[in-house]
Amino acid sequence: MRSIIILFQIVLLLLISATVYGQSASSAPLDQGTIQSKFSYMISETERFKEHQIIRRSWIRKVRDHVADSLNTVRAELKQTQNVVSTQKAEIDALKSELAGTNENLTAVTEEKDSISFFGGNTAKGTYKSIMWGIVAGLSILSAILFLSFKRSNSITSRTQEVLKRTQDDFDAYRERTLKKEQKIMRRLQDELNKNA
Repeated sequence: MRSIIILFQIVLLLLISATVYGQSASSAPLDQGTIQSKFSYMISETERFKEHQIIRRSWIRKVRDHVADSLNTVRAELKQTQNVVSTQKAEIDALKSELAGTNENLTAVTEEKDSISFFGGNTAKGTYKSIMWGIVAGLSILSAILFLSFKRSNSITSRTQEVLKRTQDDFDAYRERTLKKEQKIMRRLQDELNKNA
């Protein structure tokens, strides 16, 4: 008898679990998926009575709750997005004003960079470069003239020194010959004086 009761309890348990499983399986598509798929499931799985379809109230409540949750989520996301947009707009406005200030500073720095203080006043770089290159060209020409003058003077001095050296050598040779002649004459004179004495 005890085994019949246990067998009866097992069969009853199997029937209850099959019913619960069947009910949970039948409404499982309502717990997942998009709202569109939930409505499609409800329309396809409803019973028909004459020209009407009969939808379970539990299904309608589930779908209503899911739609309400979805709308609340969308509203929260929308509010959060609006807050982000407001924050970003404020940041953009601040960045625009900062950019305007930076552009003004950049313009001032560019103007300052494109000019050079020369003789107490600002001069455009192009003018400054022209003046400097003019000075460099003038100094180069003056240096070339001075170099050529020095070279010419140096060559004249070298030639003059060579002529002077030749003249000096000629003079030394002449003096030596004259000295020899004088010595000869002096010897002759001495010889004549010695002969006459």
